[in-house]
Amino acid sequence: MLNGTKLAIQNGFKINPVVFRYSTSEYNFDRNDNTIYKGVKSVKGLGKESGDAIYKIRNNKYDTFSELLFDMVTNVKVNQGKIRTLVKLNYFIEFGKMRKLLKILDMFFGDKEGLMYKKNQYCKKTAKKDNLPFDEEIIKKYSKKETPKQYSLENFVGVIGELEKTIPDEGCTVKERAQWQIDFIGYVDIIDTSDPDKCVVISKSENQWNTIVDLYNLAKGTTVKFKLRNRNKIENFSAGDIMNVRSYEQKLRVTPRRDEKGDIIRNPRNGKPKYYDETDKLEWILNSYFMEVF
Repeated sequence: MLNGTKLAIQNGFKINPVVFRYSTSEYNFDRNDNTIYKGVKSVKGLGKESGDAIYKIRNNKYDTFSELLFDMVTNVKVNQGKIRTLVKLNYFIEFGKMRKLLKILDMFFGDKEGLMYKKNQYCKKTAKKDNLPFDEEIIKKYSKKETPKQYSLENFVGVIGELEKTIPDEGCTVKERAQWQIDFIGYVDIIDTSDPDKCVVISKSENQWNTIVDLYNLAKGTTVKFKLRNRNKIENFSAGDIMNVRSYEQKLRVTPRRDEKGDIIRNPRNGKPKYYDETDKLEWILNSYFMEVF
């Protein structure tokens, strides 16, 4: 049976991830371009209330990401943690790529308390430690007082808005994006055709004889379950890691032979199953691979 997403695609609908101005808490259908946008409620740490609250400001005009941030924390009442999660899912793509927006978040919230926007301050030490933009000409234009440690600002959103324009519009690595998707939505839907053998480890489980991994192929956008024989050397890896698949094959699945009572017939010397019988089901066997190091 097809799941809802596959059925929608087969019927000519586009399925898009959560995106600002289009996603509500639930799945949302846009008749203008025949597109279904996934719901914010499905994101870990976000809920119906947050998704619907952000959707209410979809028609507001924001010249900078800083203006949107200020509206979200003061009026919409969405906290820093939820905003950071949405940035890591490319939710605010209209304002720039992930690495740029994460840098703007660091400027906006600033100190450990995350209240820099309320204090109307720009801390010199924090900017230097976190490698944040620091253009004295811009900052002094909005500053009413300067001390050796910080600037007191008349218009915090104004100065952050100008500084954000100096940040290169850079994205994050495939590994970072894949890890965040696994952490926050439980699956990966990134497409990267640069290497047809590059996969993301979605999940990993082990038993006495085999390691089972679900691998998402970045070029094809498909997930396949592979079996690795534990008698072969297996590198240490976990969900979110990037694996380059070198050799694999499809074989008939085997199952341990059982006696009349239904118990597995075991080798008395090592306790492992003594005999195996082939089934009529096929399975993928991963013979060789290497893990990408970042």
